Parts: sequence; C-alpha cells; structure tokens
Amino acid sequence: MFDVSKRIVLLDRDGVINHDSDDYIRSPEEWVPIEGSLEAIALLNQHDFDIHVITNQSGIGRGYFTRETLDAMHEKMDTLLSSHRGRVGNVMICPHGLDAVTARCTSFRAWHLVFRA
Repeated sequence: MFDVSKRIVLLDRDGVINHDSDDYIRSPEEWVPIEGSLEAIALLNQHDFDIHVITNQSGIGRGYFTRETLDAMHEKMDTLLSSHRGRVGNVMICPHGLDAVTARCTSFRAWHLVFRA
C-alpha cells in the first residue's frame, strides 16, 4: 500500500484539505478546498513526500451520497491538485456509519494501526 522507502504524510480530508460541513459535503460542487491546502500538498510533493488521504465518509452509509459521488469529489480534488503540480496517492475511506465502524471497517482499523506504530 505504501512505499516504505519514501516519506509519507497522511491527511484527513474534511477540515484539512477542504472545508467541512455539519450537513456533510454531498457533491463535487460543495467540495471547496481550504485556501493554501492544495499548494501545501504540492510543496510537500516537491520535497519528495507521498501524500495519502484517510477519511471517514459516513454520509455514504447514511445514504446522503453515493460512492460514485464521492469518487467525483476526489476527481475534482485531483484535478485541482494537478493544476498546482500536486498529487495524492491513496484515498482510503470508511463509508460506514459510526455504529458500524469498529465492528467491520478495515479502514478504521488501519487508521488506528498507523497511530499505534
């Protein structure tokens, strides 16, 4: 999953790369980058950091948006990043509602393993 010979930065998405909302980001039109976040990712890339995103997207599990819509949001992020000569590698998501996370979500377990390492 990760190239261990490279330096890696793991970022959350909502509230770190893009503006967050209590009503969930439900479409590519609602996905708006935080000023400076895309440039910061590009700068990290230029200094040989691999950037990966780990994000809880329980809006899928709650029926607020689909996986296809989420993919469209990430395509927008990739397009905007490329205009700054930036890129992200993996985008790992947890699509479950909070009640199901600890029971079955491999993304949730992987996230906790990262912080235990």
